[in-house]
Amino acid sequence: IKTTLISSIAKDEFGEKILQLLKNKKINISRIFQNKTLTTTKIRSVAGNQQILRTDYESYEETPDNLFKKILHEINDTVSLVVLSDYNKGFLTEPLVKKIILHCNKKNLLVVSDPKSKDISKYSGSFIVTPNKKEALDFLQSKDCDESQLIKSLNKIRIKHQIKNLIMTESEKGIKWIQGGTAKQFPVPLSFCF
Repeated sequence: IKTTLISSIAKDEFGEKILQLLKNKKINISRIFQNKTLTTTKIRSVAGNQQILRTDYESYEETPDNLFKKILHEINDTVSLVVLSDYNKGFLTEPLVKKIILHCNKKNLLVVSDPKSKDISKYSGSFIVTPNKKEALDFLQSKDCDESQLIKSLNKIRIKHQIKNLIMTESEKGIKWIQGGTAKQFPVPLSFCF
């Protein structure tokens, strides 16, 4: 599978390290836009095999409007699937996400959205949205609800926002595929649990 990475990093030490790692793996970096902020960096402190602390260095800067056309230009006839992995760090702003999805839908391209926003409308028109259970509850503005109500409510917002499939990840329980008013559970194989 040929993949293309479209992203943004800063012109700093960690940004340069990322670019070098990508080059070493022969990943095309021509679609990585550099900005003047700080490259998101996560430092994990580990004792034995246990993470005891994580320190994050990050900044939030929205993608400037002048990059929208460049990004949309990269989603052309050579593309068959677009995956939006949203970390809510400013690159995938709501206007940009909506423009990408609209652009893809006009070209009959599938969009898979891995959300971070608490507002599901940001991903309206996606072929698949993949929240974890906490993100799904955030979509519903709820802290908890029983399973049948959760499925019913998620299906309702799935339809409202023209999302074909909603796949909720549930850690060691696997995934729940919500489509057409039903939910099908796919357990994770035991070999993947640790």
